[in-house]
Amino acid sequence: MALTTGTKLGPYEILSPLGAGGMGEVYRARDIRLNRDVALKVLPEEFAADPLRRRRFEEEANSLAALNHPNILVVFDVGTDGGVFFLISELLEGQTLRECLGERRLPLRSAVYYALEIAQGLATAHEAGFVHRDLKPENVFITRDDRVKILDFGLAKQVTTLQQSRRAAASPDSQTATEFVMCTPGYSAPEHMIGKKVDHRADIFSLGAILYEMLSGRHAFVGEDSVEILNATVKLEPPDLTANVADLPPALHHITRRCLEKKPEQRFQCASDLAFAIEALSGTPSSTYTAKAPRTRRTPARAATLIAAAVVACAGLLFLAILMLKTVPPTFRQLIFGRGYISSARFTPDGQSVVFGGAFFGHPRELFSTRLDGRAWRSLDLPPADILGIARNGEMGIALGRHNFYQWMVVGTLGEVPLSGGAPHRILDDVCDGDISPDGKQFAIVRCGGSEETLEYPIGKPLFRTNGWISNPRISPASDAVAFLEHPLLGDDRGYVSLVDTSGNSRRLTPEWASEGGCAWSASGKEIWFSSSYESERASLRAVTPTGKQRVILATVTDIALQDVSPDGNVLLTTVHGSTEMLVGHKGQSADRVLELPQEHARMAGLSYSGNIVALGFSGPGSGNDYSTLVLPEGATEPVRLGDGDPSSISPDGKWIFSLIPSQLNQFILYPTGTGQPRPVDVSPVHILGVASSWTSDGSRILFTGADANRRPRSYLLEVESGTTRAVTPEDTSDGIISPSGEYIVARDSSRKFMVYSVAGGEPRPVEGLAAGEVPIQWDASGSKLYVWNRTVPANVYLLDVRTGTRTLWLEIKPAEVSGLLYGEVIVTPDGRSYGYRYRRVLTDLFLAEGLR
Repeated sequence: MALTTGTKLGPYEILSPLGAGGMGEVYRARDIRLNRDVALKVLPEEFAADPLRRRRFEEEANSLAALNHPNILVVFDVGTDGGVFFLISELLEGQTLRECLGERRLPLRSAVYYALEIAQGLATAHEAGFVHRDLKPENVFITRDDRVKILDFGLAKQVTTLQQSRRAAASPDSQTATEFVMCTPGYSAPEHMIGKKVDHRADIFSLGAILYEMLSGRHAFVGEDSVEILNATVKLEPPDLTANVADLPPALHHITRRCLEKKPEQRFQCASDLAFAIEALSGTPSSTYTAKAPRTRRTPARAATLIAAAVVACAGLLFLAILMLKTVPPTFRQLIFGRGYISSARFTPDGQSVVFGGAFFGHPRELFSTRLDGRAWRSLDLPPADILGIARNGEMGIALGRHNFYQWMVVGTLGEVPLSGGAPHRILDDVCDGDISPDGKQFAIVRCGGSEETLEYPIGKPLFRTNGWISNPRISPASDAVAFLEHPLLGDDRGYVSLVDTSGNSRRLTPEWASEGGCAWSASGKEIWFSSSYESERASLRAVTPTGKQRVILATVTDIALQDVSPDGNVLLTTVHGSTEMLVGHKGQSADRVLELPQEHARMAGLSYSGNIVALGFSGPGSGNDYSTLVLPEGATEPVRLGDGDPSSISPDGKWIFSLIPSQLNQFILYPTGTGQPRPVDVSPVHILGVASSWTSDGSRILFTGADANRRPRSYLLEVESGTTRAVTPEDTSDGIISPSGEYIVARDSSRKFMVYSVAGGEPRPVEGLAAGEVPIQWDASGSKLYVWNRTVPANVYLLDVRTGTRTLWLEIKPAEVSGLLYGEVIVTPDGRSYGYRYRRVLTDLFLAEGLR
């Protein structure tokens, strides 16, 4: 029903109509009690006629009112008068995003800004249990001061339910048709369009469609009518944005594409993660975000306001300039000069010296010290070790014999030694990382072994367990909590900054980073400082509070890693210069072929039996948050990118690359290396634990390591044709490799010993003759021998008989230059004709940073 000017509904007087839509008519009204103008929306008559539904809507409106987020329309009241059911909200001045868009694309900065504000509003609503279900440009309002307001939250669900009930009563057999109520073709998610259950991830799809339109000026899904648009939404991919938007950053393209994934589980899993991805793209954390999108419209009526704003802005800039004159900018001074890798560094208690662990000119890691006021550095004359922490009393926690055993993962023996000198006290073997308490009386350690890593503080008291891995534990200044970096995928440095208290209560403080390393408490003890990167950016220095508030401290054009923060606020940083060297060889040939790769973060994931096709993974800046899968055929000048994912192996014939999705660890993708379409593989409810996988020689089965709901790792066998998965080794087994025939699996048991398991069943038998630290690379073609090595560079690869333990040297790998060699990978084909290997070289420089805040 239409309302005329002067009509009163309760304490509200109608002033003028504002518009109408699927959710009802909207009027400008006057709240007589509070003497303010509001927006009054008249809702369908059925709401007033159904007391139960009206009560439910009133309860939901009250919950919406409690959200109080700047990007969600504020709801003030709901009521009924004379059979008219209405909702009262804040009165907005501006225009809808649809009116703002028209048929054009928005400036890039405006699109990113609006998308960020929508995502932040969605995040708050979703956390409170609200799903919009009908997000589109018509339901996004841009105020005159360029703030985004999401309209009609909660109404979509209520109106849909109401209309479904009404239609079901009229035609009980027409259930399917009612499922399409409140879908908006081109914006609603595929699962919504076909009547499946909808959750918060449907809103993420809708935001992706809106972002696509803001960036390109075109609809993501088009057709002659609603049916064609529905078909495009469910079955077709939108046109490539990069073809129409020349200046589109790759990371923004990736964000948009991920929002528009057909399957909900392949999208961003929560709006807060999406908002964080957009923040990382813009380089501005939400806790300090104050920049506004560029103005796309101005009116003469606002000229006076703009002039006044300019005067205020000039005054503000003058005040800021005065403050800047009083602020000392940060300074950076290089402390160590030498070609090598500095793995850890800590301030001494007086803050005047630094102890660091470094490997220079190919020597094992050794402990050194240097003073801040000098340039000389000296060895501490201790056995090879790394520094873990230094207590106030001068006691040092060290890791003796520490080395990389699987990509970024390290292991050593926990030791203690005074800073003043003496022989180290060996405390505990198989420690991956650790820290010493401020008073020097306790240790926090990461214990390696078995099916999981455990964070203990003090030793013997488990606080946190994971099937992934843990690094950089740092005890809080009050000794009541431990901050650490949590990595869900073995060997991969992606992950979260997490915190656990001494009662074992843990929480993640940040969304997942593509790479992270380094962690320390701030001088005040109120923040945790860390270094991390996201998608295409370089690793930067950031801070997060125990409540999750984040900010950027330092961002540069090179990767940096945090080492330590002193009580007076000085910071130790290393700059990281990584490079990768890959070679492929054929047994009996004189020289190995060097692979010329432009990416420093590339790795070799697999080699076809012929040795002619190489599967590559790329995880550095520009690769995307889910990395990149590439293929390099012999004779090609550069690799070809096949898509997202971290590749784990290649089929024996070289036709398929098996790749996992790091952000969704129950998802694989089979990429064809030639013509063809990718094949997604969902192994739910299995949770993938490692990158490595292996194939049977006929290409019909793939073995990988995963965990069930009990978090117990074991080997799983995937049937390539059917996509079915089954467990084939006992719980608490890992690092499995299947023989070419598919009869046997070699894997670690719960005691970390390698055993041979029969796929048909029966008791396992130990692998005879394995030396300490050695691991299998591949079975030979006969299924009776293993290629093994000890994961060191330079490397010796042996062929080992699993029954007798006899071994023969099969391959020697000796890089010409050994400085900074951190870890490597070796791949061998079962027939022994071809092999490939990679070195990861990391060179660092140690800097003292003063004045960072």
